[in-house]
Amino acid sequence: MPKQKMPSEPAESPNQQLQRKYIQMQMLQQYLSAMVEEKAKIDEKFNEIKLTAISMKKLKEQPKGQEMWSTFGSDVFVMSDIKSKDKVVVGIGAGVFVKKDTEEAAQTLEQRSAELEKASSAIAEEALRLQSELMKLEPEVKALIEKAQREQGETGAMGG
Repeated sequence: MPKQKMPSEPAESPNQQLQRKYIQMQMLQQYLSAMVEEKAKIDEKFNEIKLTAISMKKLKEQPKGQEMWSTFGSDVFVMSDIKSKDKVVVGIGAGVFVKKDTEEAAQTLEQRSAELEKASSAIAEEALRLQSELMKLEPEVKALIEKAQREQGETGAMGG
């Protein structure tokens, strides 16, 4: 049985092409902006984990009974004494905290750090890809704007 030809769709006008490309550009820019924000949050958490790891190493060097500032969270601290350097309480997600020895806690921090670094790299790669797409779209949009302006100018000249 011979293939039937599908009716071809009417070609897009330059204004329709411009509108479609412009919307595509806007969506890419919004997505890129959201990715940049997400990467900043991940990088901030990564730095926080690194600082915590440094603090845990310094804790090992401190004698028991040493006074220190302990956080309650939300940038609120209280003076406290070091009672034990062997155990810390670690958040494992969903508001759940467990007591771990400091070595195990340090390993947990290293795992989280590696995961965040991987996520940050993946977002950076995707952001570069989106930026490249945007750079390709910009000249297309500019050319469509110029074409639409020329056609509008020609139509205006003929109608007057």
